[in-house]
Amino acid sequence: MTTREIYFKYVMLSDLPIGWVGYVCKDENNIIQIGKKICLELRTHEKTIEKSLKIMSEIENSKGFMFWDKSIEGKKFFNDNWDVISESLSNMILNQK
Repeated sequence: MTTREIYFKYVMLSDLPIGWVGYVCKDENNIIQIGKKICLELRTHEKTIEKSLKIMSEIENSKGFMFWDKSIEGKKFFNDNWDVISESLSNMILNQK
């Protein structure tokens, strides 16, 4: 999917003109970081689209960027790793491990 397609996917899924757009990246220790987000205007006005796409492109070009949450890669990652992610989140929330 292109960045533009992913942006419009967020636009279509939102009822609000501004929203969180999530992505996954690896940090300097090569550890996958989920839950990274940016706040973008989610509108179909051409200037707003270009501004939001510029911000998204800068993130995509940053070191460690992997994929956007709503991309095909993102959906596959979360589906394939849901058991591990949910167990880790449960342990953090319940402070068991």
